[in-house]
Amino acid sequence: MFSFRRDKTGFFVTIILLMIVAGTVISTLTLLVVGIVQGDWKAHLLSVKWILGSAWVACIVTVLVRLKIYKWQYDRALRQEAENESAAGEQKTKAARSPE
Repeated sequence: MFSFRRDKTGFFVTIILLMIVAGTVISTLTLLVVGIVQGDWKAHLLSVKWILGSAWVACIVTVLVRLKIYKWQYDRALRQEAENESAAGEQKTKAARSPE
């Protein structure tokens, strides 16, 4: 069955989310500091809004992709389990039919 301990996808999705957050924080702070140094930080407010909005959308898309991958892995595990059970049932049926 599916095991979270062996899940590499979750690890990489976490790394991607951390990179999105770190890039958002760094770029937002850079724009605000440049704006403060120039004396008009409100001039960079539209860019900050675009950065924050894009980061939000990127995080949502990343999580939705992760959920889709998880569903695919879970369905595959269920399918394999059902195949194993049917194969085991066939072996029991063959063993019961064959005379010793």
